[in-house]
Amino acid sequence: METLSALHSERPDGEYFLIIGADTVADLPHWREPARIRELATVVLAARPGAPNAPAGVRMLDSPLMDISARELRARAARGRSLRYLVPEAALRYIEEHRLYR
Repeated sequence: METLSALHSERPDGEYFLIIGADTVADLPHWREPARIRELATVVLAARPGAPNAPAGVRMLDSPLMDISARELRARAARGRSLRYLVPEAALRYIEEHRLYR
């Protein structure tokens, strides 16, 4: 929520997307200020094995079905393991350049 608010403050005319796994969407109403999140960003779901389809008002990401969570990706990066082929190339460069999750 804080990140979206900060981004929106810096560029109020920007278009923002919050990409989450489809297995997480059921928890969204329990997040802090879920209505505000939906005001600031378009929620996009990445398909997950066994997860439900997108509810009304939520877009599905047109991507290959991958059974890996953000938590697993962060843990993998923290252990110094490669994220190549698991995240988009631009995201990989950003993570490496900023030494995220180390």
